[in-house]
Amino acid sequence: MVEIETQNFLRELDSFGLPPPPQKLFSNNYSKAFSREFENKLHHINVEKQMRKDIDHSYVAIIRKKTV
Repeated sequence: MVEIETQNFLRELDSFGLPPPPQKLFSNNYSKAFSREFENKLHHINVEKQMRKDIDHSYVAIIRKKTV
């Protein structure tokens, strides 16, 4: 029992700071329609995030102009 716990501890210690192993977001059993839907959702999230970032940068630029 102690040996197994020691091995698990050493394995965890060795993996510290390393990225987690790659994992599939979904298995190959899903249809192509589902993967397209998933891809579209990720695209919309990315677009919305970029829009928010652009708005934030515009706001900062306006504030800087007012303070100068």
